[in-house]
Amino acid sequence: LYPIAGWEPLTQPEGALIFYHPYKRVFTDADARDPETTAKLATAVEKAYKGACNADIFLHPSVELVLEFMMQAGKETWGYYFVDHRRRVIFWFEDYTSYPLMDGVRGVERKSHIKYALETQYWTHIELFPNKCSLPEDVAMELKELVMYTQADSITSATSLTRFTSDKIASMLSLIDLLKGESFADEVLTRSVSTLYGSPVSPIMDVVCYLHFLTTLLGSTKFMNFCGQPSARLDVDQSLYGESDASKNMLFRAMNVILFGSPDAQSRAFHKILVDQNIVDARWKQYIDKLNSDWNGYTIFSTVMLAVDISFLAVPSIETQTPATLLSYMSTLCVMGSLIVTLLLVGHVNKSLRGSLTDVVSFLIGMTGSLLGLESFPFMLSLPFGLLIWGIVFFAAALSVVIFRTSGIAIISIAYPTWVAIVILAMWSVLAANRIHVGSLLRRWLRIRYRNTSQLIVYLWNRIIEQVPVTTPSHV
Repeated sequence: LYPIAGWEPLTQPEGALIFYHPYKRVFTDADARDPETTAKLATAVEKAYKGACNADIFLHPSVELVLEFMMQAGKETWGYYFVDHRRRVIFWFEDYTSYPLMDGVRGVERKSHIKYALETQYWTHIELFPNKCSLPEDVAMELKELVMYTQADSITSATSLTRFTSDKIASMLSLIDLLKGESFADEVLTRSVSTLYGSPVSPIMDVVCYLHFLTTLLGSTKFMNFCGQPSARLDVDQSLYGESDASKNMLFRAMNVILFGSPDAQSRAFHKILVDQNIVDARWKQYIDKLNSDWNGYTIFSTVMLAVDISFLAVPSIETQTPATLLSYMSTLCVMGSLIVTLLLVGHVNKSLRGSLTDVVSFLIGMTGSLLGLESFPFMLSLPFGLLIWGIVFFAAALSVVIFRTSGIAIISIAYPTWVAIVILAMWSVLAANRIHVGSLLRRWLRIRYRNTSQLIVYLWNRIIEQVPVTTPSHV
């Protein structure tokens, strides 16, 4: 097939074949080599420009039209949008539903905010159809300044809004410097080094396309973080819609107590990464790395505890003590459960969590269908720690049975206060980790009791005064 007259075939840097009509300034990814498709394109182009004219929209000579073949409800149709390169926005000649354009971001009201969404779509268009575009020098300078600030912010702030690691940001700066080295000369951007279907390919078109993609990401970040708005997000873990514990039902709260507060701790860590249903790539990878480090530690501890339980059961005197044997069995089962869950998380869940963000979102959406909703994910992550702690508790109980049932008074008198001190210190750690402080609770209780006692004393004193008869002195 050969291109129809008027349509110029172009090769996008990623390899896609697109077509451009220089006279009518129209881009499309439909196959303009097919005569039937070309006829439909001509009709769609005429309809789009006629619609803009009827809507009294002045089209600057730099405005371009993009057409896409679509199937809706089994019918053929053509999607379209206009591109204004001067204002760097896309637009339509008719009313357009803004919800898909907002990408699910709630609370978008001001035009100054919507502008970032339109700019993001504009740079997405440039990324898809970069062949006839160059990167203006002012845009490159603005992009370089923004990337430099992003690098400085990622170095100095632990809650930076950047999506990239320091290494990636340094690579971005080197690419921008490479492009600046070419001085943005027109002959460089249009110099033909190879021809595919008769279309020139720029030697640095791949770099330009990548920088357009980078501009799209940075523009999207500005839009999602409400840049320039009164409620702008300044830290990556800052929620714009408020935090709510409504999703933590009674079952989750009960399991949180049973598992020593581990589900709630995992939930807090998870929701620092998933803020307003948004995930930042760099922080997500750090989060997964930390989870893997924790899982490796749980595997080691579980293996050690399993060996300890088996050795404890092998002691001949333990066979005659049924409570100690039962508790040791419970400890072994809990430790084995922790080890199995950890291995499953490392072997299966870790693959889904280390994939692309699309895979991560798909995995988390699947978790929302469970009994605990999205909180099922942090609950699942808390199982290795919770089961391991129960294994240690059961072993400690079994050891206590052996000590207090077979030892003499001298040993018990030493072991008992030591054991009580260990329990108190362990419970103190658990309560502190769950933000429960006995000292503050005690002071609050004493304050309330003191206030109530004071009110009671004042009330009783007033009642006593009321009951005392008042005598009036007689006149002489």
